Amino acid sequence: MEDKEFEKIAKGLINSFALVIKTAQIHHINNVAVVNAIQKFLSFLNPILSSEAVTIELVGEFFHLNNSRVRYSMEYIFNFEFLIEEFKKKRLGTIIFEEIVQEEDIKTLVNTIISS
Repeated sequence: MEDKEFEKIAKGLINSFALVIKTAQIHHINNVAVVNAIQKFLSFLNPILSSEAVTIELVGEFFHLNNSRVRYSMEYIFNFEFLIEEFKKKRLGTIIFEEIVQEEDIKTLVNTIISS
């Protein structure tokens, strides 16, 4: 994967994960808004998982995807900062996905994060 393509996918993956958690904090996990956010997240995640595991790690104030720092622009800053704070509040350091993920898997993960 080229660097530019990786950057775009990495930003989209982190941003969409933040949106899933943010939306699930407002709406029930089965609400159409949450389901749509999960589908968007899976559209970034599963293509990568078809060839390798995906590690999302918070290192200091920055996210790393598979050991590469994810740089973000101003359009993503609020969602990235939200997710950084959620990781810190929940004392999360790393989330590893090793195989193709389904909607129900993400619902379980998000419910666990929100309720912890």
